[in-house]
Amino acid sequence: MNMRKWLAMLLISAGLCQTAFADVWINRSLVNTGDTLTVKVVHPQSAGVQGDVYTFFLLPGQNLADAIPKDDSGNPLPSLRNVDLGQTHTVFDLVVPSGLAPGRYFLVEIVTVPGGDPRNLSDWIGGVGAFNRVLFFLDDPVMPVYDRDGDGFFDDDANRDGFHDVLDDNYDGYYDDDLDHDGYHDDDLNRDGYHDDDLNRDGYHDDDRNRDGYHDDDGNLDGRHDASEEGRGDDGVHGESPNSSESHG
Repeated sequence: MNMRKWLAMLLISAGLCQTAFADVWINRSLVNTGDTLTVKVVHPQSAGVQGDVYTFFLLPGQNLADAIPKDDSGNPLPSLRNVDLGQTHTVFDLVVPSGLAPGRYFLVEIVTVPGGDPRNLSDWIGGVGAFNRVLFFLDDPVMPVYDRDGDGFFDDDANRDGFHDVLDDNYDGYYDDDLDHDGYHDDDLNRDGYHDDDLNRDGYHDDDRNRDGYHDDDGNLDGRHDASEEGRGDDGVHGESPNSSESHG
């Protein structure tokens, strides 16, 4: 497996496991031009351990190895060099300038032994546990829809890593039922941030009693009603009679 594919898999696998050492603190993941963006690294479980910290943005489609900052000689350039990882360190605190392309960006952190090479997994402190990432959204039109309290994070992003906590199993920043990647559930035709059958607006389908993000009759978890039931069309949506009092999107 080449490094490009391996690193792409690592981005996903790191999201599926609890990181052992690396942690990034951000003041917001939903960012507009002119906002102040603060990034800190905190490793309370690594008190007394010295290491180099690399923190950098990964653009969509960019190879992670190419995104690692380098000096004029092409050598990796850490954001923090030989620091006590048990302390909180501010990496940067800046106002987001104009002219940046709107979109979704990973902020990646890699922690290595002092003088280590972040492209070398053997230099990472704790292996995969030394890798972390958060997701930023820049000037994205979905931000006011999904951040109703205005705190700079999706309302369903309790751990504040930039990802939806439910229905983003592949950690790509889109709901799993957002197949066209427009930022909305595919059954949110009016784009208000709710499923069209979420009449009480609690963020879940009204027939999702266990709040796992799926209809209660979606046994195979494909995002659709199980079409084998009577009264369902081929598309897995309830068939409604003209006198039905229910409303489904």
